[in-house]
Amino acid sequence: MRIPDNKIALAILQELGRPILSASLPGQQVEDYTDPEVMYENFMNDVDIVVNGGIGGTVPSTVVDLTGPEPVVTREGLGEFNY
Repeated sequence: MRIPDNKIALAILQELGRPILSASLPGQQVEDYTDPEVMYENFMNDVDIVVNGGIGGTVPSTVVDLTGPEPVVTREGLGEFNY
């Protein structure tokens, strides 16, 4: 589950009225996934739309594995996890 702190993502969620699928960024390819113009150039044949809301953040999100009996922080980043 991703909890966005982004006005565009929150507006899309509000309009849809249901969750959307999202993934964390892989590795060090930050510009490929944070600059909308680069995203469009790289993925224009693979996606239906790229929303240009300006350059995105470069600090990765916190990722927590909730598949076991206890939560495990697998990547500490932006966003605190309090259990």
